[in-house]
Amino acid sequence: MVRDAATGAVLFKAAAAHKGSVYNAVFSPDGASLATSSADKTVKVWTVGADGALTQANVVTLGKAIPDMQNGLVWPTADTIISVSLSGAINVIDPTAADPKAVVTGPAGAVTSLAAAGASFVTGDAAGDASLWSRGEGREGFVAVRATGAAHGKRVSCVAASADRFVTGAYDDTLRFGSVAGPEFSGSATVGALPRAVTLVPACPEVAVVATSKFVKSFSTASGAELGVIPAPWEGRAVAASPTEAVIFVLDAASLEPIVKSKWTAHTSRVVALAFSPSGDVLASSGVDRHVFFWSVTENHPIKRCNVAIAAPATGLVWEADGSAVWVSASNGVVTRVDAAV
Repeated sequence: MVRDAATGAVLFKAAAAHKGSVYNAVFSPDGASLATSSADKTVKVWTVGADGALTQANVVTLGKAIPDMQNGLVWPTADTIISVSLSGAINVIDPTAADPKAVVTGPAGAVTSLAAAGASFVTGDAAGDASLWSRGEGREGFVAVRATGAAHGKRVSCVAASADRFVTGAYDDTLRFGSVAGPEFSGSATVGALPRAVTLVPACPEVAVVATSKFVKSFSTASGAELGVIPAPWEGRAVAASPTEAVIFVLDAASLEPIVKSKWTAHTSRVVALAFSPSGDVLASSGVDRHVFFWSVTENHPIKRCNVAIAAPATGLVWEADGSAVWVSASNGVVTRVDAAV
């Protein structure tokens, strides 16, 4: 169901997008389509109408067993979607075809995480290695090259990447920094706890921010030096929300010093989804309380609340490319478009 965020009026209503929880939602490179992956073992492709309506354009079923649940998704090029099954298999999908082009596995072990790196993508696996997947003459049109250098000794828990660099976190409580060219691991840093999520700061890719269940830290991707630490039970990426309080903290990605001095407390329960607008000056949040808020980073206060709560606790949130709206996935399998206009 899609509603007008200001009036609550229903703009578009359809049956549940999926029969299980929606774990990921990504836009196509041109922003005209949306792909969603779910616990119902499917990846669906949607055409996004000018009025916010979603039209199902394709559905790809990847199996019937629990290991076939889809828990990773990227759309690196117009004609290819990549999803990762709970089993660790990589599914190469044509957005217009009912069956996957191929189902492949990583060079060393089951894939546990992935991130887009320009038109390619980087995966981490259960063996602790990272690999770069690019178009080529290899298996089913892809060539996977394992990163050289000192890899993790244990399972990779998270990956972030840009067009020229990547960073992995693993169960050895470390980060490994690497260059996409090669690919090659070039350095490491000890985190001191299991990395739950990691990101490369878009405006400052030489800074990696890692979140654990105990704290948020930032590191130089060039030297591996620690740049700052905020001790607190926070989770998230460049911006962290407490897993036990309905509080949002906004931090400078390089120093981890607070940008917003006060704690934002509009939510009534745990915040689980945070995303900056493309311009970087508005933060969208949603959580277990099913509400969506838009926060002004520059003015230090919430600027808009979604008047009608989404149908179930949020599981994810992503902005449209032009910053006009966000799409919020929920635990009941529904994806809702929320207008961000003030």
